[in-house]
Amino acid sequence: MIMMLTFALPANAMSSDSYFKFSFGVSGDWSLDSYTSRRKDNATSSYINYTSGPQSLLVTVYGTQTLGIIKRVGNWYPGVEDCCYSYYTYPTVKVGQRGFIYQLVNERGYRNAVLGAKGANNSSNTGVWSPDSVSESGVYHLNSKR
Repeated sequence: MIMMLTFALPANAMSSDSYFKFSFGVSGDWSLDSYTSRRKDNATSSYINYTSGPQSLLVTVYGTQTLGIIKRVGNWYPGVEDCCYSYYTYPTVKVGQRGFIYQLVNERGYRNAVLGAKGANNSSNTGVWSPDSVSESGVYHLNSKR
């Protein structure tokens, strides 16, 4: 038996899509969305629609108090916490696939979320995402509890 939970969202929830872009060099490191973090209004899953890239992406959602562009310092981004790791598996999303990402941004007290990914070396990857989501027919969760 398959169960689906749906939630009513306030009109101002951040469920509108915005573009993301990841450009990977040769390091193979995790990278944050090159555009910006976004406000996270509620405890719903995040949404992703991966539209262009050479192959699948491993994705996660980070929580942060910073709204806007988060600059890399040395090898990492200060003030972000991975809100999928340790509780949920990292989802893999294929080109042309859309889905929901379980994460704990809101539950861990963060006001904003930023999409993170790990992909093929020397690649550019684009699509749309939103920190909050609404139920959508044919769209399922890409990750599960550990």
